[in-house]
Amino acid sequence: MAPQSFRQMAGIPASSVSASSDSTALLVIDAQTSYAQGAPLAISGVDAAQAQIAKLVSVFRKAGRAGQIFWIQHSAGVGAPVFDPERSELFDFMGGDDNLRPKDGETIIVKKAPSCFTGTDLHELLQKQGTKQLVLTGYMAHVCVTGTARSSMEHGYDTVVVRDAIGDRDIPSWKDTAETVRAETLVDTVCTELGDFFATIVKTADVKA
Repeated sequence: MAPQSFRQMAGIPASSVSASSDSTALLVIDAQTSYAQGAPLAISGVDAAQAQIAKLVSVFRKAGRAGQIFWIQHSAGVGAPVFDPERSELFDFMGGDDNLRPKDGETIIVKKAPSCFTGTDLHELLQKQGTKQLVLTGYMAHVCVTGTARSSMEHGYDTVVVRDAIGDRDIPSWKDTAETVRAETLVDTVCTELGDFFATIVKTADVKA
């Protein structure tokens, strides 16, 4: 007999997503230059993930929900080798497309911890807007995406993670640092873990206008 997810056992249905809903918000997590091609923490297949993020931002903007787009930037502090807020080549949004940079009316939040909720006013801002559902995109899957997804659920939000709009990098295995865990494996593992209990996992094409 095939195993069931915790959500299936609990009778929790998969969530649908509509960008036109006034209770749904989009989070773009740490889509910054420290993760760009050739950067210290270069994300595997980053251009493909960025293209999906751009599509989602476009859908929300066209639905008149730009005010429900939240751009998250991680700051590791001045002098840090990554995410140094005084070095645009490490801290700025990757850009490359109008839909990959914030516009007026969209919120930018700077964080210092993996979860977008820790030490920020994200929850308060979402509550003021009447947000009930959070759609998560960005990087890295095994750190800030999963950290935010778990906090999101604990804050009572219907949490959705967009599989093709998140990414990761190859990392050394804990069993043997000479071995490599591929980014694709990390992302799939994170989605499997989160999908068991914390979130609904979707693809960009599943997000309706």
